[in-house]
Amino acid sequence: MPLEVSPWQPDPILSATGVRPSCELVGSECAGGGELAPHDLGPGGARGYHMAAGGCGGGGGVSESANLSLAASPLVESTPWQVVLSAYLNAALDSPATVRAYRRQCVLACQRMGIVSLADLNGATLAAYRAEVINNPDLGPASQAQCLYALRGFLGWAGLLGAHRLNEQVIRASLRAPRATVRNPYAILKGDETARLWAAASRRPVTYALVCVCLGAGLRVSEIAALRVQDLYEDLEGGPAIRVYQGKGGKDRIVPMLPDYFRGITAYLAATGRGLTSPGRVFLADDRARQSRGKGAGISSAGLFLMLRSVLVEGGIDTRRRGVHALRHQFAIGVLRESKNLVVVQKLLGHSNIATTSRYVDHLELGELRDALPQAGPSADPPSAPQDGLTSAEVSVMLGVGMWNVADLWRSGHLEGRKVGGVLRLDPDSVEALRAERAGTDHSQGWNSRGHT
Repeated sequence: MPLEVSPWQPDPILSATGVRPSCELVGSECAGGGELAPHDLGPGGARGYHMAAGGCGGGGGVSESANLSLAASPLVESTPWQVVLSAYLNAALDSPATVRAYRRQCVLACQRMGIVSLADLNGATLAAYRAEVINNPDLGPASQAQCLYALRGFLGWAGLLGAHRLNEQVIRASLRAPRATVRNPYAILKGDETARLWAAASRRPVTYALVCVCLGAGLRVSEIAALRVQDLYEDLEGGPAIRVYQGKGGKDRIVPMLPDYFRGITAYLAATGRGLTSPGRVFLADDRARQSRGKGAGISSAGLFLMLRSVLVEGGIDTRRRGVHALRHQFAIGVLRESKNLVVVQKLLGHSNIATTSRYVDHLELGELRDALPQAGPSADPPSAPQDGLTSAEVSVMLGVGMWNVADLWRSGHLEGRKVGGVLRLDPDSVEALRAERAGTDHSQGWNSRGHT
């Protein structure tokens, strides 16, 4: 009786490089030209492989008596970095998003350093790569940190399994991540933009529900895309909440919601003929290919982003740096303002490290920081200065002296005034007083800088 096996999806790294791990078929010869398909982790964390349909003994299948146990080769210093990276992504990481990000960063790093295996690396090479990352003007602090953290994690894991001999301390010192700094405030909604967003979203039940989830619960776009109807519920006290199932880092959390936001979601369910007991995703796909994906197929993360972007455009709101994650920032800063408690914000957002949450403190608005300043002002009023005044040219005519003499008289204190926008404005009373003094004085010799003849 043939043994059924699942179709093989080739590893993207190994397929691109043509590298295939060596394996040994125990108890049978492979003569049918079958494909090797990954099944689980072998010794050293590398992938094991099984024979897919059409494989062994020249027949159309594999007999149940055949022993398909495959021994994956252990990782050694000569193992190509592509094989080591493939094993690392399969063994050490669980989140699909993290796998994609770390694959991209590690492939770019290894290609940039021009290595064949990890044994080619040394501290100087890693330090040079770090300098290149840090000095890249196109990468912000968070992107720089991701480049270095991904490579550090990969090399740390690979070293434990024998793919290189670099000391862990050398890796950490050479790939030290930059300290995260706040360069630009988060792009949150300002002024009447929130009202315009709600007005545009209210034209369709689905967009209104999306904004309710974003501003009422602060979920990530991937969490919204994965949100199931069964994750919406009311507790024993009647308070609505959302259960985030397997969020970032594979963690579950409960996010309470205000009733008004929750009603926006249930209204969308009712508009699509569903209730809180219905199966499937909350946000249903509405494209031509939805039938092929099943009745309960949900909108993808990219689809949700485009949907919110269209709402922002309808509301006349600038879409630069705006999206689902920007509304998550809006939610977080709002909670921080109300609660003044970083731990509360951390639990609602699902952050593993409160240091990540503390960055929101740097984004408090200037008005809030200004309210924290000491309220006691100067104990005396500022010295009065003329709001208007005579120009140097006018005073020159009145006193019959040159304009440079007028400036000297002001500097010596004989005339009062100040510079406004770089133009000297003189007090008319002081000019009249000096003119009266001059009228009773023989000034045929002219005026000097002290105002005397």
